[in-house]
Amino acid sequence: MNPFSFRIPPSLISPLFTVALVTTGCAQGPDGIAPSNAVGDSQGADTDGFDTDDTDTDDTDTDDFDTDGSGGASSTGAPDPVCGDGVVEGDEACDDGNTNDGDGCESDCTYTIACGDGLYVPGEICHSMGLSADVGNSASAVVIADLDADGDLDLVASMPDDKKVLRLLFEQGAPADEAEFPTPGTPDRLLAISKGPGDAPDLFSGTIYGPPLLAYDRLENTGNAFFWPGTPLPFYGAPIVFGNFSGGTGVDAISVVPAQNACGNTATTYKNLETSLQTPAISWCWNPETPSAALPADVNGDGRDDLVAVLPGTQTLQLQVMGPGGVPSTSMDLSMTAVSDRFAAADVSGDGTPDVIALPLNEPKVMVLALAPAPDVDSIAYVETPDLLMDVAAGDFDGDGLIDLVAASQTQELLFLRAKAPMAWELAHTIVLGDVPSQIAVGDLNEDGRDDVAVALAGFGEVRVALSQP
Repeated sequence: MNPFSFRIPPSLISPLFTVALVTTGCAQGPDGIAPSNAVGDSQGADTDGFDTDDTDTDDTDTDDFDTDGSGGASSTGAPDPVCGDGVVEGDEACDDGNTNDGDGCESDCTYTIACGDGLYVPGEICHSMGLSADVGNSASAVVIADLDADGDLDLVASMPDDKKVLRLLFEQGAPADEAEFPTPGTPDRLLAISKGPGDAPDLFSGTIYGPPLLAYDRLENTGNAFFWPGTPLPFYGAPIVFGNFSGGTGVDAISVVPAQNACGNTATTYKNLETSLQTPAISWCWNPETPSAALPADVNGDGRDDLVAVLPGTQTLQLQVMGPGGVPSTSMDLSMTAVSDRFAAADVSGDGTPDVIALPLNEPKVMVLALAPAPDVDSIAYVETPDLLMDVAAGDFDGDGLIDLVAASQTQELLFLRAKAPMAWELAHTIVLGDVPSQIAVGDLNEDGRDDVAVALAGFGEVRVALSQP
């Protein structure tokens, strides 16, 4: 297994971004050993329909002759697949016309899994931590988005100590331009939000004022990924969530302030931030608890984002279904399992409805709630992991169209969980980070059809990118 380096032309990048030569991971367990369920690991089992380990002790054909009149057919009447005949059939993953190992198709007609060989095969997840950015003495947030609306994903990271953000543009899968931009406050949180389809997103920089309250400043995008402070957002909360909650145009915001008045926890919906800062907002009560974290997700498919939230008293998940006008029409408990504040929403089941990916407290596992548009919880799946987890995200890391998962562990590793089928995952490989990650972001930066992973490492003061490499 050869280390792979992501090479960046020196003329295209400033000294802040460097290339690190790091061991490439590929379908490996935590100790570098392929797990028993890794693709291509037959564990001695007969995967080609033939008995190759001399354990055939029954009375059926043990010689080279057809003695039962079947002509070599299977019990279904179809001929048994022959590995090496150049025809993919039966349970064969491939058949290149020979029985040589190491040429992309193994002697048992499974794909060769070998990171660093320059060849992608189905089910292969290979990432190399080869790109890093120095962001000062800390790194709290990282975002992957198309910052200049040119069709290429880009990267932006917070620089809290310097009150700046660091922006790196990618062109045709390679870093092309880097710049820093000042922020009005400390960028403890960072979001990239577009006004509409095809628009270059603005940056929203969140500053924590006496946890858990925070306030956001908007950095307006000139259209070519240059940012300057825009009109301050005149509200604070814990949390503040951005999305399209009213079903109209533009970006809405919901802020929640705990125990503000007789209502209890006051939530306020600001419709269309482009205009609503000069018009009255809509307030409503969020009881019985102020959420400790919330995400937007259009669960019922009505064109309005709903709110998935964690209630701090029980650390359980709640859904607020938004009605007309940007206020909830109903609410429901999604799960009574205690989870952390770090969770994600993505359609991992493939039914077109966002699902919830959560981390149960004090348990080394991922919990996935498959949601139905009713709304309701259709099914729940669990993925066991070697260690307790701190963050989780979703993406297609092997290019097969199924949604995989990536999680950051308390033991300072990235864990890649490959989707075997919708709502079923297995540990594919791990990458050692050497620091506890504060946030991870997912997107196809190098444009190879497989998502990459950016990690903010506060202790190192770096953002590192695990790029997909064959």
